[in-house]
Amino acid sequence: IIDVFTKLIGENEIDYVKNDFNRAIPHMGYRSGSLEHKKEGWDRYVRNMWRCYSRLKEEFPDQQIGGPALTCAREDYFRELLTACKKKGVAPDFISWHGYGDVPDWFLIPIPKMRALLDEMGFTKTRLVINEWHYLRNCDWNGIHGGNSAPVAIRRAHEGPSGHNNIDSAAFNIYMLSRFQDTALDEAYWYGSNPMGNWGWLKSDGTLNKCWYSMKLFGDFVKIAKTKVEAKVDVKKQKTVASVAGLSADGKTASIVVVDYRGKSEKLFVEVKGLGVVKSAQALVLDHTRDLTPFTVRIRDGVLTLPRVDENSAAFLVTLDL
Repeated sequence: IIDVFTKLIGENEIDYVKNDFNRAIPHMGYRSGSLEHKKEGWDRYVRNMWRCYSRLKEEFPDQQIGGPALTCAREDYFRELLTACKKKGVAPDFISWHGYGDVPDWFLIPIPKMRALLDEMGFTKTRLVINEWHYLRNCDWNGIHGGNSAPVAIRRAHEGPSGHNNIDSAAFNIYMLSRFQDTALDEAYWYGSNPMGNWGWLKSDGTLNKCWYSMKLFGDFVKIAKTKVEAKVDVKKQKTVASVAGLSADGKTASIVVVDYRGKSEKLFVEVKGLGVVKSAQALVLDHTRDLTPFTVRIRDGVLTLPRVDENSAAFLVTLDL
């Protein structure tokens, strides 16, 4: 792909500038090293985008090509880009944008709007992709990436339950992965660029951070759950709680994820119905003090009780043998 991209540059079909990796925004949608679009206005970018897409798709028809990895889901930007694509008779395989912050609605609200926009404009097969997402407390980059990286800013960004890779971040990961399952979003890529550092799995002492355990929890759920079953949460009444559930391929095991992101309840109650006789139940908890620690749970009168040790965020993986 990069050879064709470079050829387009040589043919003056698109413009670029060799620059620092993150300097020229917005990006071409396909980025490699320091090849980036020269920032001379959105009109030029739109023209370059559909030309690049059309040529790459011609050369590689089986590859999924789209973009443009906007820093947020700007409907006006996408509409203009899609209008140009439609006029030239090309259809991107996906449109994409980033998501950083600590408010779930910032990530969830744009999804149906972007799906409606695509359908309205006739791009019914074009998929929705959040190609970068990560928890970012107060959407504040200071001490994390660029901006103010003085020692005091770094400490503020990383310390405490709401620190960058601490329990709020971990619970946010599980909350978003659970909520994404019931949206029109097709793909979402959690941003991790290095095992160490701000965007990785490891703390400065080399031990695993809470984000690693959050992905391990959800990965263990996916290993078991091959058929999704209904998991109802009244998000109007319990906006901090999310859940997703599924059955194993043989139907003998049910797996349930329950997460409370910044909620204050001392206990979480899960009503279990329609699964038949539950022979036994096991659970793992991820919270401020525990990292996927097993504990015993029981179902009484069809209700599963998940106790919490404090008011910090917490997530649970429950496995039921049927």
